[in-house]
Amino acid sequence: MFSPPKISGATNLLKRAKVSYFSAMRLGLLLFLVTVIHTADGQSSGYQGGFLLTHRLDTVKGLIRFQSRSASPSSCQFKADRKAAAKEYEPGSIHGFCTDDGAYYYSRSIGRTSDVFLEVLVRGYMNLFKFGDIYFVEKGDSVFFELSDEIEPMQEGPRPDQRSRNYTRMLSLLMNDCPEASQRATAVALKDKTLVGLVTFYNTCRGSASTLFRVKGKVKRSTKSRHQSGGPSPN
Repeated sequence: MFSPPKISGATNLLKRAKVSYFSAMRLGLLLFLVTVIHTADGQSSGYQGGFLLTHRLDTVKGLIRFQSRSASPSSCQFKADRKAAAKEYEPGSIHGFCTDDGAYYYSRSIGRTSDVFLEVLVRGYMNLFKFGDIYFVEKGDSVFFELSDEIEPMQEGPRPDQRSRNYTRMLSLLMNDCPEASQRATAVALKDKTLVGLVTFYNTCRGSASTLFRVKGKVKRSTKSRHQSGGPSPN
C-alpha cells in the first residue's frame, strides 16, 4: 500500500529546492551585471584603434577617441594603450590622425583664426576635404577652394530663392584639363558620394591614383596605399 512521505522529509526537499533556485537566480544576476558593466565600459570609453601623424609624418599607434563624424572634431584624445593616461591633441599640434575604420582627419588652416581638423575624403592629383557640411578641393600645390552653394535671392517675380551652384563652375574650371570630368562637374551634386566619384574620375583622367577614405561609414579601397612616408598625407 502507498505510504505518503513524512512531513519532515517533504520539508527538507522543499528547502533544498528553494536553495537551488535562489542560487541559480544569484548566479544569473551576477552574470548579467558583469555583462552590462563590461558593455557599458566599452561603450563609454569610445576609443578605437588608429594612429597619430606627427608633423614629421611619423606614425604613433594607439587608441583614439573623438566626437561624432556628424561634426568636425575640435580635438582628439589619444592613449598608447587601454591602461595609459589619455592626452588631448588639438588642430595644429599634430599633422592629423587616422582610425582603423578608415577615418582620416588632417590639420589645416582654412582662413579661420586657428587651424581645424578637415576630414580627408580623397587624396590624389586633386584632394577632397570636408569640414562639417562644407567641402574643399585642392589641386596640386594650389590653395584651398571652398565649394560653395549659396542661396541667391530672386528680386523679381514669384519664383523662390535658388541655389547659386557656384561649386559646379569652380570644379569645371579646375578640371578643364580633362574635358569629360569638366563636363561632369557642371551637374554634380554637393554630396560625399558624388563628389568622391567625380574627383576620383578626374584623378584617373590625369593619370593619378586616388586614395579614398571613409564615406558614410564604409572604407573605400584604392590602388594606392594610405600608409606611405610614415602615414597618409594629403600632399
